[in-house]
Amino acid sequence: MMLMALVSCEKENPCRSDKYVLFEFSYINYAWGLSYDHWIIDNEGNVRINRKADSVIRIERNNFDCIVGRFDSVIFKADKTDLDKFRSLIGNTASGPIECEDNNWADFGGYEYNCYLRDEKILIYSVSDNQICTNFSNSAIEIQNWLKTIYDSISDIRRASQASLR
Repeated sequence: MMLMALVSCEKENPCRSDKYVLFEFSYINYAWGLSYDHWIIDNEGNVRINRKADSVIRIERNNFDCIVGRFDSVIFKADKTDLDKFRSLIGNTASGPIECEDNNWADFGGYEYNCYLRDEKILIYSVSDNQICTNFSNSAIEIQNWLKTIYDSISDIRRASQASLR
């Protein structure tokens, strides 16, 4: 009986090496206070968000093994067929031509879509207050379109959640 109580209180190790990031969306804006949104899709298809809007997460090589645990909520699971399809495109995305153009927003922020090949970040699309960068490989365009549908699904879930609180 005592053993069961100890086991049930054990927390999940945030540095589990069997979970890793495949895809990421990040948005931050400092213009009128902090506005921050960040989610990932891990290798199991879990769409994970960080509900702590005051703790900005940066995914970097030195924290890659532990980063999945920093995203504290799984809000849904991506379709396995879609996940497998878009995971298979990541390698082709890495070799895509990336073009950047100047941007003159006084927005003090930006957003980006990325994918990861092991711990290597691969840009898909990025907008900041001074630059817009686009990966023009066909694979990157396909992944970006899929990630936009994930973004829309997350927005729908959030709207439904807010409506249920009223």
